[in-house]
Amino acid sequence: MKKRCVPAALLCILFVVAAAACSAPDPGTPGMAAGDREIFVAEGLSMTMVYVPPLTLPAGEDDSGTQTVSRAFQISETEVPYMLWSVVHT
Repeated sequence: MKKRCVPAALLCILFVVAAAACSAPDPGTPGMAAGDREIFVAEGLSMTMVYVPPLTLPAGEDDSGTQTVSRAFQISETEVPYMLWSVVHT
């Protein structure tokens, strides 16, 4: 598990920003596999982020269709606690 120190504002962006649409699929992050975790620290508070590679998922009421996420992203392992939100928000 890697540990990085980032400014609180950047940490907020990591939590909120969705993957931007692009014309070419993202091959993912070299050296990272689905479920890999990184710890980001801002002003003494930490958040564990989980890597999600590009993938195709079943979609629709009966899973008859598919939906593709073309860009890799990281998502928080848990919800954002108030203490972290208040550090980033103020």
